[in-house]
Amino acid sequence: MPIINRRLSAANCERAQVDLKFLIAYLDHPQFRGDLAIEFRGPSDLGVYDRGFRLAQIMFCADGSYRVRTHRRFIVGTPLQDQRRFADTGDPDGKYATFSVGAHALHSLLQKSHIVAMRSRIKEIPHKEEIGVAHFIAADTMARTDVVVIDREVGDSDTEHRAERLDLLALQETEPATYRFLAIEVKLGNNAELDTATQARAHKRSAVEQVRGYAAQIDRCFDAYADCYRTNIAQKLKLGLLRNGWDGAPTIVPGTQAMLVVAGYSGIAARNLDVIAREHPDLWVKTFSYGLHSEGGVIAGLRGAPAV
Repeated sequence: MPIINRRLSAANCERAQVDLKFLIAYLDHPQFRGDLAIEFRGPSDLGVYDRGFRLAQIMFCADGSYRVRTHRRFIVGTPLQDQRRFADTGDPDGKYATFSVGAHALHSLLQKSHIVAMRSRIKEIPHKEEIGVAHFIAADTMARTDVVVIDREVGDSDTEHRAERLDLLALQETEPATYRFLAIEVKLGNNAELDTATQARAHKRSAVEQVRGYAAQIDRCFDAYADCYRTNIAQKLKLGLLRNGWDGAPTIVPGTQAMLVVAGYSGIAARNLDVIAREHPDLWVKTFSYGLHSEGGVIAGLRGAPAV
């Protein structure tokens, strides 16, 4: 087994093209545009994400049927709450609901009204703000060719890194039609993991160590990652999940770049980011500020700014 295998089998990719056509069409629906995403999680497993949350896990069964798993909190008060479901032996705490359906019933189970109801439940659940920021970055960086987010919550089966997850994995063009991996970790400016000194004293990994560790792991297992994501991209292009103008999967070369994205709370983050810049000058740090600034009597960055 390869160390990372976030792609469908050839047979299941063919099934998805037919059986999940309705679900893929949801991605363009005005009610969902930019909020829903589909990611491959294995040869017979894909995830449907809503604003960073995994709304549903769809598992392809060998007999042509499907198992759909979702968190019970996502279906409370929805029509799915009372539908027949079976116990999931991989869920001893009973946190998840799993539905077994044939290909003909999959559309009925995941019909648009059910998705809308589940999204309403998800919206009510408290969550880390980083999840939302990572989602916005992914949604706004999938239709480009210079930098393309190709996966989220990335991890592999290496025993030394099994519990680790990278927020976003992207490809960055370095030469025409040639790309390298870009390992992206997203933190809010008030995240304690940006304080490298305090994390070291507590024997905890800082944000810097996390993202550089991810990048090093990708380069260490480069052939497996490159092979996996060339297939991943080719399948997404075939299914219409990636529409950025690529005709096929691009060439990927070694040399993964680590990048830390820090959003908001610029006043709190400033001291920690100064330390990171001084101690890790080769680490890319991208900051997003939500502050407003005025230039010449006009708020900077206004779209179609009026004359003063």
